[in-house]
Amino acid sequence: MEYKLDLEQKRKVALALIEEWERKLEEGSEIIVSNINQSQKMDL
Repeated sequence: MEYKLDLEQKRKVALALIEEWERKLEEGSEIIVSNINQSQKMDL
């Protein structure tokens, strides 16, 4: 029983981390895209 609970807890933690990483990646890619757009405008 304890082992199953442990696995379930690990799954919940892993899912929470993945969701957090996905959010950070989305935010990060938006920042990168805006930086690329700014540098392209400067080149013109």
